[in-house]
Amino acid sequence: MNANERKILKIFLLGCSYQFLEDLFDLPSTKDNDNNSYDINCLADRQIMQAIIHGIVATGEYNLEGIAYYSCIPLELIVDAACGNNKNFSLRPWAKIIELFMQVKPDITELLLDKILEIKNNSTLSLLL
Repeated sequence: MNANERKILKIFLLGCSYQFLEDLFDLPSTKDNDNNSYDINCLADRQIMQAIIHGIVATGEYNLEGIAYYSCIPLELIVDAACGNNKNFSLRPWAKIIELFMQVKPDITELLLDKILEIKNNSTLSLLL
């Protein structure tokens, strides 16, 4: 697989993961929004991040300080995200927190992988893998 194919695959998997998380947390899909405005997307991002942080804390394995330490994100930003107040959360720390969520929730990881494999079997993604 060449570098461009890997980039396309990463973008595709990010999109699948995003849709999966919207469904998992029963959030309104941004696909249903006719104008798909930036504000609606930001709200969905905040809601997903908030639900993920709450999900991590609910396992009892990490508290907010532990999440901040693991993700190398200042505690204040983690608290803001947990409260749904953080409007500018960049992708890199978001990915680190998703990684932690998948680690503490292996059943969710399995569901996501099953979903990706289902998509792979039903689409042209198989050409990339």
